[in-house]
This record gives sequence, C-alpha cells and structure tokens, in this order.
Amino acid sequence: EDLTKATMKKLTQGMSEHNKAMSAAKTDEEKSSVKTKKQNTTSGLRTCNNILAMTKVLHAKAPSFIGDTSVTLSWKEPTKPVASATTGYKCQIYRILNLCLVLK
Repeated sequence: EDLTKATMKKLTQGMSEHNKAMSAAKTDEEKSSVKTKKQNTTSGLRTCNNILAMTKVLHAKAPSFIGDTSVTLSWKEPTKPVASATTGYKCQIYRILNLCLVLK
C-alpha cells in the first residue's frame, strides 16, 4: 500500500510535468510523444487506484479487533475435568479455548 501511494504521488507529479511539456511542445512529433507519456501515466494511476481499492476491501473484511488496542485477549487457566454424579454426563474442559462441552 505504501509503495502504491508513493507511486501515485510520483505519477501525479509526472502528469503535471506532462501538461507543461504539452503546452511547450511545438511540433506534432513532440506533442505525440508527450501524449503517449500522459496515456502511460494515466494507465499507471488507474492501476494504483485499483490496487488501493482492492486493499480497502481486504481491510474491511479483517476482524475489527486486529490492531485494536481497546481489546485485550487473555486466557484463564483451565480447571480440572468435572464428573457430574446426578446426570451421568461428563463436563470436559478444553485447554486452548477454555470451553466446557457436555459429553456422554
């Protein structure tokens, strides 16, 4: 993204230089050359805009907590497995997610 933004800045500056060169061009050959350069610059700007548009979509799909300092992820130490005497079901604790699932 940073490279694309820097490239866009250079291309935009180049476009203003092409406009100055176009007004200074006297022969048809010079004007044709400047016109070709302007078309190439315009194509490059469109490509950069497309890249930035695609990265915006990717950022929108990222979970909001990534990079967000207001959310702190933490885990508690899991407790030992507990057997229920009244129902015959066993509550099993999973270490990673600290979830209790009821299994027969």
